[in-house]
Amino acid sequence: MLGIFIGPGLLRHRPGWRTCAFVFLWIALIFIPLITIIMFNASSPLDFSIFGQKQGHTPKEFALVIGVLLFFLNFWQYRVLTRPDIRSLFIPPLAWMSAR
Repeated sequence: MLGIFIGPGLLRHRPGWRTCAFVFLWIALIFIPLITIIMFNASSPLDFSIFGQKQGHTPKEFALVIGVLLFFLNFWQYRVLTRPDIRSLFIPPLAWMSAR
């Protein structure tokens, strides 16, 4: 969710925001599979609540599907940011080249 704030920096081709995006992506690529496995292997049913009010149970298969989709979404974002044509957008021009 915090990654939403990275978008404007990426659209302006700021190298620091690209680095920040990589940090968030690596955290997601590590923790989404771990959390998905933990939720899928839980012995108790997965409770679904809104604003602290229990609304019901969520099937474990649903948690697995959401985890896999989120993982592949983050993996796709990583692949886009590492493409050579996209990477070149974030390389700042050299000072002596821009003085001409």
